[in-house]
Amino acid sequence: MTGFGGMVCFDLDGEFNRAARLYDKLKVIKRAASLGASPRVSPEKRREKQEIAAWFRVWLETPDLFFDWLELRKHSEEFQRMFAEGGRSRAEERKQ
Repeated sequence: MTGFGGMVCFDLDGEFNRAARLYDKLKVIKRAASLGASPRVSPEKRREKQEIAAWFRVWLETPDLFFDWLELRKHSEEFQRMFAEGGRSRAEERKQ
């Protein structure tokens, strides 16, 4: 994300425990985004952390669509190219 930040609101029914759990989860998102931008982290690890941050962003912005989006994302050519086991995408393996 670049430019101005956004605002997200959560209705936790005034329950402290729910707020504390949400806060802990948001710290994980912040850490993934931070590592995804750090030049001190290996390029592979940066791509992984950027992907994690994108998953969280979609989940926060459109929770009702998240699981459908996730299935599409995992089957996308870009995802397969970046994260296929052994460095080869499933599409490349099928060609051989």
